[in-house]
Amino acid sequence: MLSLPLAVAVLVVSQLADAADTFHIPLKRRTPKTAHDLDYYSSVVAGVRGKYNYGSSTPGLSGRRRATAEGVPIINQDADTSYLGTVRIGTPAQSFDVVLDTGSSDLWVADSSCSSCPRSAATFDASQSSSLQATNQETSISYGSGTVAGLINRDTVSMGSNFTIQSQTFMAVDRLQSGLLSGQTSGILGLAFSAIARTGGTPFWQSLQSDGQLEAPEFSFWMTRFNNDPRADDIEDGGVFTLGGTNSSLFSGEIEFLDLETSGTFGTTPTYWLLPLRTVTVQGSPVSIAGGSSALSAIDTGTTLIGGPSDDVARICPDDMNLGPVTSTGQQCAGAIFDLTMGSNIPVGSGNPGWIVGATFLKNVYSVFRADPPSIGFAELSTQAGGSGTAPGTSSTGTSRNAASPLSASNRFRSSTIKNVHFPLCHHLLPSMLSHE
Repeated sequence: MLSLPLAVAVLVVSQLADAADTFHIPLKRRTPKTAHDLDYYSSVVAGVRGKYNYGSSTPGLSGRRRATAEGVPIINQDADTSYLGTVRIGTPAQSFDVVLDTGSSDLWVADSSCSSCPRSAATFDASQSSSLQATNQETSISYGSGTVAGLINRDTVSMGSNFTIQSQTFMAVDRLQSGLLSGQTSGILGLAFSAIARTGGTPFWQSLQSDGQLEAPEFSFWMTRFNNDPRADDIEDGGVFTLGGTNSSLFSGEIEFLDLETSGTFGTTPTYWLLPLRTVTVQGSPVSIAGGSSALSAIDTGTTLIGGPSDDVARICPDDMNLGPVTSTGQQCAGAIFDLTMGSNIPVGSGNPGWIVGATFLKNVYSVFRADPPSIGFAELSTQAGGSGTAPGTSSTGTSRNAASPLSASNRFRSSTIKNVHFPLCHHLLPSMLSHE
């Protein structure tokens, strides 16, 4: 996404909950990029705009499985650019590395007939799966920087050691515009809500929840950060995606939750993982931002950067928040905050988020996405997870299900604010804060 970090404090949250112990699985990561490509980041920005509409049937479930929580592998691809997990589709199972994306709701993978898909990515061979249920129904999904299209199918989908849905809806993509996939990435696993699923299917995580396979109605992320890290070649852990709970060794203190904003086109039905942005401060000074729909923030693990409305982004001075040099001399840098709307207005009540908060922020905190009640929680990273919080286990006890207990001041975020979050910076430090009230 260089050697000097940008200290940032972030989202203010409410409602306290304890965290349940799960287990940690060692992960592998891709070799990071050593230089940043401006054209690449331009395509990322275009993709995010399209994903959130800026310019460009419930599956049958298997017999009940034991409710559990499990950490599954994440791959940190191209120095914090995207975070991948592995899903298995079909009988016998075919494995695919897919983007873990809380900003969309569909599962799709490249089909073996796709001539425009990366040759380095695994593709789905329908003829090899004895459990495939073909529908012969086509659909397409636009991501701004391009469109994917293909056939909607149902098949057995598994993740980790414990989670399987026998008739999960997914799309086998046979048409894909260049730039949407790179490297070993075969597709996307959508982790938002079914209301915005273009295939009409129930997202995989919601299928698991409905089938009683999740110990708690939530999933959580620890994302590693390797951009500007001189030890990158020696570090192999890529992070942990925990289905059905949290991993208490990866965060310190308490997880603080904020209820989702669910008003908009779909009424009170959740769509994206949305939180209302209230205030932004830069170098200790408040920055005026638009309210209403423009303040809705999608917390999006599938996006690399942070995007916002034109006027708001201009006030934050994005040129100072840099991902790294795009020239050999280091004189030009790619910004970590970009103009999401390109000057367009957000329709009132549309339900479209005005802000997209991606990995630039999320890799600096432990994040929990909870379905019941619909909310998002954040906590400081533990020292084991590369954070400055207390050692694992010293202040994280109990379960993550609203079992609130009295907290001392030393165990809480002062003023309900997560502090000391780092952004990469080219030339100097720019302390900044994104917060919720």
